[in-house]
Amino acid sequence: MINFTEVIENNKPTIHGLADSVGIGMSEAKTVVGKVLPVFATGLIKTLDNEQELTYLYRDLSTHNYEQYLENPEQVLLEQGAISDGNEILSHVFKAKEISKGVATKVAEETGVSEGIIKKLLPIIATVVMGAVTRQAKEAHLLDGDIGGNNIASLGGMLTTFLNSGKEDVIFNEVVAKVGGSYFKDTKH
Repeated sequence: MINFTEVIENNKPTIHGLADSVGIGMSEAKTVVGKVLPVFATGLIKTLDNEQELTYLYRDLSTHNYEQYLENPEQVLLEQGAISDGNEILSHVFKAKEISKGVATKVAEETGVSEGIIKKLLPIIATVVMGAVTRQAKEAHLLDGDIGGNNIASLGGMLTTFLNSGKEDVIFNEVVAKVGGSYFKDTKH
């Protein structure tokens, strides 16, 4: 199984769509994506520890067409629906606006791209990530049946493997520690 960062970072139309959506260059967009993806993955993996959130994710992946954001990024990333979907995703992955804002601040500090641009990119990147996650889940036939314990457990295992780089993200852990780790169990400080 390939790592999800490869699916996104090596997809030139996706990077181009992200860059165009906020008016930055491709290299800046790729740098931001390189910083945001591990943060997002760590948050999503921690979300998978909660069975209720995992069930919600299963339903969400089964009913939304997130793949469109990965397949046709230049056409759909600028639509208001993409931003709304992305903000909804961020609310589940980061749990609190303070975490999202902290991530934007930290990524801006580390990349030199303005915090305002990072804030605009976060929901858009979230939709692209969910496009990659949906594609992987469909390829593994994990969204084919009715919602149930085996499908949900299999989805959780597949996502952990797909998203896991083998280490927790430092930015995520710093932001959660600063905001308060009560949003996530077993968050390292």
